[in-house]
Amino acid sequence: MRRNRRLWAALVALVAVLVGGVASAATPLFRGFRTVRVVLEGREIQADVPGVILEGRTVLPVRALAEALGLKVSWDEATSTVVLERQSPPSGAQEQGPDAGARQASTELAIKTKSTPKGLASPSGVTLTVENVTMNTNLSERLAVPSAMIVMEGTLANAGRAPYDLAQARVTLRSVAPDEAGRIVKGPEVQGVLAQPSGERVAGTLAPGQSIPVRLVFRVPDGSVPVPGELELSFSGAPGEAPVTERVNVTIRCSWPPLKCEIVIVIGKATD
Repeated sequence: MRRNRRLWAALVALVAVLVGGVASAATPLFRGFRTVRVVLEGREIQADVPGVILEGRTVLPVRALAEALGLKVSWDEATSTVVLERQSPPSGAQEQGPDAGARQASTELAIKTKSTPKGLASPSGVTLTVENVTMNTNLSERLAVPSAMIVMEGTLANAGRAPYDLAQARVTLRSVAPDEAGRIVKGPEVQGVLAQPSGERVAGTLAPGQSIPVRLVFRVPDGSVPVPGELELSFSGAPGEAPVTERVNVTIRCSWPPLKCEIVIVIGKATD
C-alpha cells in the first residue's frame, strides 16, 4: 500500500510538470526512487522534477525533454491530453545544408548500439571475447523497454592444452540495480544461446589454440532491461567452475536536429 501511494505521488508530480504547475518543490516527492539523468548533445537537461525508475520503467519529465528538443508542450484539460507541437529548433541548434528545412520538419528516433571489446577468461582456459552488441527493442516508440533481444558477437578461444567441449559453455545475463535502501539487487538470470554467425547452435569440440566466431542471443523478458542501467554478463567454461562476470552499462543519448536517440551499451569501462 505504501509503495502504491509513493508511486501515485510520483506520477501526479510528473503530470503536474507537463502543465507547468509544479516547481522544484516537487522534487522531495521522488526521494527513495532511483533518479535518471538525460543528456542532450553532451549537456544534461535540467528539470524541476527528475526522471525516475518506476516499477522497472524509465519515466522522464516530458515538458523538460520536449522543450529541450524544440517542441511546444501544452495541456488539454478537457481531454486530459498532453499536446506536443513542432516549432523552431532549440537555442543554439543550427541546421545546415540544402535539405536543412526538410530535416527540421522530420523528427526521427533512431536506435543504435555499440560496445567496447572485452574478454572473459574462464579458469578452464577458454576465453569469450565480446566485440559487438546489438539490441532489438521498441524504445523508439515509448522511451521504455518492455522486452528485448540482445545479441552479442565475438569469439570463443581455447588457450588450454586439451580439446574443449563447446556444450559446456554457459553464458547468462541479468539486471543489477540498487533497491530503495541502496542494496544491490540482481534480477533473474537469462540463459544465452551460444550460436554460430549463421544462427545454428555451436556443437563439437574446440582444439587447443583454436578460436571460432560466435553469437550470444539473449531473449530478455518483460521489464528486465534497464535504460539507463546495468546488466551483468556471466561466463562459465565448465560445470562447477566459478563464472567470470563483467558489468554491461546501458545508457541513452539524444541529439537534435533531427531527433535521434542512441542506446549505448558498454561492456566494462568505457574507453571514450
